[in-house]
Amino acid sequence: MRHLHLCAVCFLALSMFAAAKDTPFAEREIKILPSPSTVCELKLATGQKVIDFDVWPSGGETVALVRDADGTNKLLGWKLCARESEVLAVLPGNFEAHALALHPTVRRIFVSGRIGQHWQIVA
Repeated sequence: MRHLHLCAVCFLALSMFAAAKDTPFAEREIKILPSPSTVCELKLATGQKVIDFDVWPSGGETVALVRDADGTNKLLGWKLCARESEVLAVLPGNFEAHALALHPTVRRIFVSGRIGQHWQIVA
C-alpha cells in the first residue's frame, strides 16, 4: 500500500511539472538578432520626450512611452531603422504615465501611472 501512495505522489508531481511548462510564463530560449549594420535612430516630434521604452523579446521592434509638449502621453511602436514610428495608443489625458513593460511571451503592453493620487497598471 505504501508503494501505491508513493507512485501516486510521484505521478501527481510529474503531471504538475509537465502542466507548468504549458503556461505563458515558462521560459523559452530567446533568439538573439544581430545589431543593425547601420546607425538607426527614431526622430521625435518637436517637444516630445521619451519617458520609458522597451524592446520586444522577438527583436527588432521597440515601444516608447512619450510625452508631447502639451502633456499628452502616447505609445509609439518603431521597427529598427524604419523611417517612421506608429502611434499605438494615445493615453487618457488624466492618466499620468510613468513606465511601461512588455510581456515576454505575448504581445501585450503594460503602462503604470496615476490618476490623481491613485496608481494603476493598465494593459
